[in-house]
Amino acid sequence: MVSRREEWVCSLLTNIWTKFSSREHEVAKLLLQGCDQAEIAKELKISRRTVKAYFNRMFMRAGLSDFNGIKRVQLAVMLYREQNH
Repeated sequence: MVSRREEWVCSLLTNIWTKFSSREHEVAKLLLQGCDQAEIAKELKISRRTVKAYFNRMFMRAGLSDFNGIKRVQLAVMLYREQNH
């Protein structure tokens, strides 16, 4: 049996994923593969600054507005769980 909390989390994650642009999906997939900003930039042939801008937009869409230094990990965990649910 699925709890209300689990339903809410799944709904939230699905909403986050659907809010991403196609390019943000590419960035997210590379993040989930363990790539850092430099590797993502190289793979997508964009600057590291552009990658950072994508991350910032993705963080805001995911509701990760605090600046505690682990937003990228939190986003990756959220997206991983969404993909494997």
